[in-house]
Amino acid sequence: MCSAIRGRKRILTVEIYRFADKQSIAPAIVVGRLQYNGYLPRNPLNNLKVRLEWFEN
Repeated sequence: MCSAIRGRKRILTVEIYRFADKQSIAPAIVVGRLQYNGYLPRNPLNNLKVRLEWFEN
């Protein structure tokens, strides 16, 4: 995926979903890795990430 998007200004949500489906992983993992590796800024596509909230007993 990273080599396919290198130099592109736009990444479509549908591309993230397709790649994640082919790899059998969650789209949030793809977005997180692209952000971590610097291929995607920190804010775009964050809506694909699942937010978890921890509660203490």
